[in-house]
Amino acid sequence: MLKDEYVKSKYRTVLLGEQTWINSLATFGHATNNKAELPLVNHYHKEKLEFVIVVDGIQKYTASDVNYTLYGGDVFFTMPNEIHSSGENPQSVNEIVWLQIDMTTTENFLGLPEHEAIHLYNLLINFNARQFALPRKVIQLFLESFQLLCNNNVADKIKGHSMFVYCLVTMLESTAVVQTLTPDIDAAKQYILLHIKEIIDMDDLLGISGLSVSRFKEKFKSQIGLSPREFINSTKIEQAKIQIAKTNESITDIAFDYSFSSSNYFCVVFKQFTGHSPKEFRRKYLKDKISLD
Repeated sequence: MLKDEYVKSKYRTVLLGEQTWINSLATFGHATNNKAELPLVNHYHKEKLEFVIVVDGIQKYTASDVNYTLYGGDVFFTMPNEIHSSGENPQSVNEIVWLQIDMTTTENFLGLPEHEAIHLYNLLINFNARQFALPRKVIQLFLESFQLLCNNNVADKIKGHSMFVYCLVTMLESTAVVQTLTPDIDAAKQYILLHIKEIIDMDDLLGISGLSVSRFKEKFKSQIGLSPREFINSTKIEQAKIQIAKTNESITDIAFDYSFSSSNYFCVVFKQFTGHSPKEFRRKYLKDKISLD
């Protein structure tokens, strides 16, 4: 008989142990934090490793006396029994998915045949990327897997299990380690993400970072891989893509929503980062969605 007695509140759902029907998956959770919470105190997970996936927003962690700032699309990893916390930082407004895997045995590990179970166990126990970026499509599949495993029927449990294993293996192959940002560049990046719909001037970023123009641009590009303007525009476009795909808002309204000077300029930037005009992107999304339905 299926069990559906998982921990659930308005903003937080946690599947515990047998609720997932996946052996060794001790916890699988999803939370939308709509307000800042108290700092996460020092803790560890006995014989369990943990991945925390930031879907949106910002989350901070401390492990082995090193501070990490995660943004939407980043993953934080801790080994079994490893102490970690959010330091003195209150937990920010964000959306996260997390999973804890019991590493005490390889027997029936994650519900896989023996040779597959041992292979995946070894990948996990030898994993050492503390913080890394995960493609959005994989994060979306993790969310879909979670929703399927929440459902109280056998077919959805099977689909959720298969999707979870696929996501986990894909994540282990996606180990682009994110460099820990220096405080000045980290502060500038946080400002950009929190004000992404506004006009962001270079003077704002220089004031926050305390750097000269040349030094700020140099450090930002070396640590993030994009110039400040490229990062601002790419982040605006990534968020605008969601509105274009999932709403009926006009392209002009979306352009002004993200403080572009005109819809024409928005279209130029959008095509630069996606290869499609906004209208082409919307048509393509709707066509792909229909083909999947």
